[in-house]
Amino acid sequence: MKEQKCGQCKKWNKDAKRCIFCNAPLTAEESNKDYRKKIEKEFAEKPLTKFDKLTLKMKSSPNIFVRGTYYFLFSLWSIYMFFVSIFVFLAAATPG
Repeated sequence: MKEQKCGQCKKWNKDAKRCIFCNAPLTAEESNKDYRKKIEKEFAEKPLTKFDKLTLKMKSSPNIFVRGTYYFLFSLWSIYMFFVSIFVFLAAATPG
């Protein structure tokens, strides 16, 4: 049997992942679950920016030219980021 002292209410718990008195997490896994839930909740409540709305409209547009423009710009951005990441990798790898 493993006993742990709760960090919030300072009471001892036996073989528990959460405090039986205040329901605070006692293990790292439980703390991570709580943190992930908090971040996901904040992200879900965050409103979309104008740019996000525009890209979603372009991506799901019934007009083939608008969708084509979106995928063309997206591919250019992807290629650009590929070369930037290679440059950054080489810059970081050469001193070592």
